[in-house]
Formats: sequence, structure tokens, C-alpha cells
Amino acid sequence: MLRIVAAILTLALLLPSGVTAGPILESARRAADRAAPAFVGVGIGQPMGCVAANAAGQEAALLLETSGRWLAGGLVAPVVAPLLATWVSNPSPPAGLVATRDEADLACFRQGYRARGRAQRATAGWVGTSVGLTLYLVAALVMGVGDAERPDFGF
Repeated sequence: MLRIVAAILTLALLLPSGVTAGPILESARRAADRAAPAFVGVGIGQPMGCVAANAAGQEAALLLETSGRWLAGGLVAPVVAPLLATWVSNPSPPAGLVATRDEADLACFRQGYRARGRAQRATAGWVGTSVGLTLYLVAALVMGVGDAERPDFGF
């Protein structure tokens, strides 16, 4: 019985994230789509200064960057996914959002967007890693519960 539970748990871990998070993912995307247009019109055509543009970039990343793939990556490849999210990923703002920025603020805006996007991805990767390692540990313990009671190993 415990092996069946472990097999089901292992199968659940191997399912793609789109299958398991369908309705939740769709509602999050709809919420982000509703929130995005309210932000897009802020600061059109006027210089904001580097600090304000950086903060605007971080706010835009908070609203627009999704991290579900990095959470799933943390489940599938613990420790590797958050490290990739921190050092390798390069989130960039959508072209429509970049077009509304003044040229003087564009570099600071992109820098703020990239910093917040990387932080969000790394956090999701570490959460996925902790959940994944916990589930893998539970699965290993469940699979090995009855093995210690058997005196022979079938040799």
C-alpha cells in the first residue's frame, strides 16, 4: 500500500506544471492583465530621474513577471533552478512598456525591472526547491518503510 502512495506521489511530481496549475495559473494571468494597463500610462514622455525610473521598473516587474516556471523548475531541478534564476536569467520588460519611457530613463528602468524580475524568479525557485526536496524525502521514506522489516533481500 505504501508503495502505491509513493508511486502516486512520484507521478504527481513528474506532471508538467501546466497540467497541475491550470485554473490557478489562468486566474493569476488574468489578474496581471487587468493590473498592467493601469501602470502602463504612468510617466509617458517625461523624464523621471534614475531613482524613480528604477522604482518604476521594479514595480512593473512585480506586476508583469510570472514565476510559475521557476517554481516548477525548483521542483524538478532543486538548487539548480534558483541559481540559474539568480545568475543566468535576464528578464526584460515588454516592448510596449519600453516604448512609453523617455530615453534618459530607459537604462534605469530596465535595470530595476531586471533586478526585481531576477529576485522574483529566484524566490520562486527556492520555494520550489524546498517543496520539491520535502516531497522527495517523504517519497523516499514512504518507499523504504517496509524494507527494514524484511530479513532477506532476495539474493
